[in-house]
Amino acid sequence: MPIYAVKQKEGGSDVRLVDAKNGTTALKHVTGDMFEVELCDGKELFRLGQSGVELEIAEPEPPQPNDPPAPTPTPPSPKEDEFGPVEDLNAERAARED
Repeated sequence: MPIYAVKQKEGGSDVRLVDAKNGTTALKHVTGDMFEVELCDGKELFRLGQSGVELEIAEPEPPQPNDPPAPTPTPPSPKEDEFGPVEDLNAERAARED
């Protein structure tokens, strides 16, 4: 796996070398001991909003240069009923009606 240098954007002099599959994984590894994430319930959401904490909208992570290619989705298998594949029955019916 590639090695990433993870450091603070401003004012930080610490650098950590992380062997990870991509940059997002390396960042999560380093920040995992600094932050925690938990689902916010309604009461806590209201309390934090009242105290001035603003809601931030997270954007999806863009693919990293070293990410493996996304797997090719496999098409769903044809639906079947007790008589066999549904598509085949529909095709047969349509052919008989012509």
